[in-house]
Amino acid sequence: FAPNGEAWEKIEQLGAVSIGNDVEIGANTCIDRGALQDTVIEDGVKHLHYIPGDKLYGDDTEGATDASHANDLGFMRQADVFEPILRKALGKE
Repeated sequence: FAPNGEAWEKIEQLGAVSIGNDVEIGANTCIDRGALQDTVIEDGVKHLHYIPGDKLYGDDTEGATDASHANDLGFMRQADVFEPILRKALGKE
């Protein structure tokens, strides 16, 4: 989506995904293509983990200042989502 005056307008997703050589991507990992530019995963990337973005600010609208940018509550909620994923990725469960 892109802003168009006071509204958001759906735009064509033009980007692609480029995955380099010798890359390790974990199970249940989704790699989104870019809206306007390619998503690039360079050669040799290891232990790529997925962190879902749809619940980072919570289920209500209180975690963002404008439905897009996190406020203090939104950052705390992000930390709650990130912590278990990072602990698992670092082998500290």
